[in-house]
Amino acid sequence: MEDRRSMSIGIFKTLSKREFFFIIVSYIYILYCVFPLFSYYVPLDVQTICVGTTVLLVSLYPKSLFNKPMFWLFIYLLILLVYTLAGRYIHVNGVSNFTLPASSRILIQGAWVIPSLMIASILCRSKKENLFKIIGIGSLIILLISYIYILPLLSISSNILRDGLFSESELHRPGLPDYTLMHSYVLLLPGICLAIKLGRTKWRVIFAIILALTYFIILKTEVSTSIGVSSIFILYVFIIQKKSSNKTIILLSLGLLLFAVVYYSGLLLTIVDSLLPHFQGTAVELKLRDISNSLSSGSMTGETLEVRAERHDLSRNSFLQNPIFGIGTDEVGRHSHVLDILGSMGLFAFIPFFMIIWTTLKMYLPYSNSRISNLMLYSCFIIAGVFLYSKGIFGSTGWLFMCVIAPSLVIAINYSHNIKKHTS
Repeated sequence: MEDRRSMSIGIFKTLSKREFFFIIVSYIYILYCVFPLFSYYVPLDVQTICVGTTVLLVSLYPKSLFNKPMFWLFIYLLILLVYTLAGRYIHVNGVSNFTLPASSRILIQGAWVIPSLMIASILCRSKKENLFKIIGIGSLIILLISYIYILPLLSISSNILRDGLFSESELHRPGLPDYTLMHSYVLLLPGICLAIKLGRTKWRVIFAIILALTYFIILKTEVSTSIGVSSIFILYVFIIQKKSSNKTIILLSLGLLLFAVVYYSGLLLTIVDSLLPHFQGTAVELKLRDISNSLSSGSMTGETLEVRAERHDLSRNSFLQNPIFGIGTDEVGRHSHVLDILGSMGLFAFIPFFMIIWTTLKMYLPYSNSRISNLMLYSCFIIAGVFLYSKGIFGSTGWLFMCVIAPSLVIAINYSHNIKKHTS
């Protein structure tokens, strides 16, 4: 116990004064984005917090502005400005063209992204594993504390997370996660699952409990995309092997074969129908019924699926009209951030947007030195990509989870495993 305590103190003792202030600024920003009860009592909006965080981080680490992800972000913002000057529509997810001028939307887009890219840049430039641990594990602890607040509320109503999104609902309570945060919980799974894969028995049990708790919260959000992605990912993690890629390929092939058998035998329809009673009265029930009807009829049917497909088609068709520059209007479906950028602004804007994400991933890869941790690191960004494609929301919280919390947790777990391996 004494050794563990001295090790924890030692992590902070190795920090310079500048790194210590970096941790404080980062924690305040993380708290605001991931702990809704904290942001509820802070009399500032998210844009103000983002700008304040950016100013403080630039004053501490001015060189953090000069890296590939930030370069591509500036290119992306410059393109948005050029489109604005040309009188064309610019798409910023979650911000209406009718309520804010284009200049304000460009500033909001930058404010949402820059703090996360700067924290990621500072972590990677420092090359200090303890900073990854403080940010990654610390963020997980903050989220677990937020669960402690959420769990008693679920005893009031099991639907409170979804129904509480609406301020007029009698179930609305201060400090409930918003829709973006509900999706972002899934991005914790790669780091948690990596700890289960690599840890010793005691830590496997602890992180298995954390996994069960996180999955329970995800189920209670009633966000069908989150439930589907998290369920598939957890099954995938059980299949993959730490070392043998041949075994993984065989198991994945068997899994795909099993899915084909389940699908074409009609068993998938039986499984979906058996899940319906468990989600009765929730937002998921409507989507399960539409999936059941689609499987029965052999074609997509049902309002929830048809509306999403129509919105995606609208953005996709807009892109096909002008793949390079988009159609330049707001005639997009607003239900896929990726397709909406392509449809409204074309490849000219989408390529730098994609490069922001790709170069951020590449920035973290040198700190992941095993096959399994590489897989989990890629998984963080793949899961985020699923949400960017299937949803029209992301915001500062999505960028924080994708660019900071999820990858730093993976790196922290990988580093902790290497320390244990060398000391055992």
